[in-house]
Amino acid sequence: MSKIIFKSPFAKYFQVFCNEREALGYSIRPLKLKLKVFDNYFCNKKTNSVFLSETEINKMLDYLVNEEKRDRYRYTSSFAQFAKFIVRLGVPCYIPKVCKPPKRNYIPYIYSHDEIKRIFEATDSLRNKRHYSQSMLIVMPALVRLLYSTAIRLGEALSLVNEDVDFVHHTITLNKTKNGCQRIAPINPSLEKVLETYIDYRNKLQVKNVTAPKSPFFVNLLGQPCGQHSVNERFIQILHLANIEYKGNHQGPRIHDLRHTACIHVMIKMAKDGKDIYCTLPSIAAYMGHKTYGSTINYLRLSKNMFPEIIKTSSSISDKLECKIFHDITFNDNEEE
Repeated sequence: MSKIIFKSPFAKYFQVFCNEREALGYSIRPLKLKLKVFDNYFCNKKTNSVFLSETEINKMLDYLVNEEKRDRYRYTSSFAQFAKFIVRLGVPCYIPKVCKPPKRNYIPYIYSHDEIKRIFEATDSLRNKRHYSQSMLIVMPALVRLLYSTAIRLGEALSLVNEDVDFVHHTITLNKTKNGCQRIAPINPSLEKVLETYIDYRNKLQVKNVTAPKSPFFVNLLGQPCGQHSVNERFIQILHLANIEYKGNHQGPRIHDLRHTACIHVMIKMAKDGKDIYCTLPSIAAYMGHKTYGSTINYLRLSKNMFPEIIKTSSSISDKLECKIFHDITFNDNEEE
């Protein structure tokens, strides 16, 4: 992976900003890539001053979005964060107004309980047609069950190291999360057996340090970390074996939809058990790793649309709050790679 070097008059500020974010525990690679776009723009335009006006910043954003067809919301948000940072340092800079995020039209695919069962069976039946040294065949049964049982994201699962999985306390510690906050995922008895079986097979690999605390938990036959692209390809194969139509062209179903499915299945179970879903939102939000209840409400709304006879609006929440939360909801839980 090539090192990103800033060269514009803002170079030292870009680097210090990245250092601060990294010290706070955030993954800075995506941020650096965006800042490098700004850095290249300032270099190409031969910008000599570090004092940027509203006109100059809007001109830059218009140029980047129109010429490169980038997402204006993401780049405006990134530059606004940087602008606030240098303003705190005493450098005058206009802070651009961040528009609303673009509405996402994708509706997650919710697997039925029967489809989940077929996915598990298909995952267990996977076979290689030829010897492949980087095969992830031993990973998939444990990985798919882990994603459904804990509702963690694929990127979070693949970033696990051995010491993150604690069978003594029946927990998984997630250190590299989407929102940058560490959280704990529970391991139930059935999942624990699956993970122990996977570990037993994995530890038989003639690979150095495969059992080391800091080594990746999920590895291929060479002991290397598994890539998300390879996992997604395997999951498409699993869908075909499970007789679940894969539409393709970014229409799903996706492996990330296991996360949506897990949350909704939890909600449906709670509703059937007579629990008030709105009162259990804090627990569900913690389970999903959401910082705000609004993100969890997205799943609840989908549950109400799919199972209106099961999920009923709680009388304990006012119409005003419900309208505010449900207004113009978008599914913004996509993986960042």
